Amino acid sequence: MSNALELLETELKSRGVFSTPLPRFITELADSIPNSKLDPKMKLTIAVSELILFASEFRRNIKHWNNSLIPINAITFCISASGTGKDSSINAMRKNFLDGYEVINALRVDKAKSLAKS
Repeated sequence: MSNALELLETELKSRGVFSTPLPRFITELADSIPNSKLDPKMKLTIAVSELILFASEFRRNIKHWNNSLIPINAITFCISASGTGKDSSINAMRKNFLDGYEVINALRVDKAKSLAKS
């Protein structure tokens, strides 16, 4: 089994999986979390998770190679000791998307009113 893992790691390394730089907007999102208690990788995890959540609000699907439509979705786990500020970090991250959520919700309300009238 170790040999299979080594082969997999070698292949992934050859494709740059472990050395590809992160997009700047992801690192900037993570940097917007003011909590110094959280590991930078956890901040990145929260940033990516909230970005995926925001993208899912547009209800756009990803077209799979077999022509099926897959909704944007993810499950993220952040495990950290109690009191390290996970919730406050998530709340800080969500503030980055607040204006966008307000636009989306306003459009939903307008659409609901229009459908109700018709």
